Amino acid sequence: MMIGSIAFKPTNTDPDLLAGIFAHADPQVVAALSGHAKALMRYLAQIHDLTIAETTETVEAFFGIHAPQTPQAEVA
Repeated sequence: MMIGSIAFKPTNTDPDLLAGIFAHADPQVVAALSGHAKALMRYLAQIHDLTIAETTETVEAFFGIHAPQTPQAEVA
């Protein structure tokens, strides 16, 4: 499963659970962005002062999914 599949597999990436991993995340914003993986990763990265790659790694590790490679230069 890829991170882009969040919208299609809501039971695997419950917005409340995802917001629980990222303490500053608003569950309503996470739910609203769940169909837009790149926007969701940018949001989570920005509010936690992380890079997109760090955010993606955290989501992958927690949910056991693998996202497409994000260029290292791409930051929040």
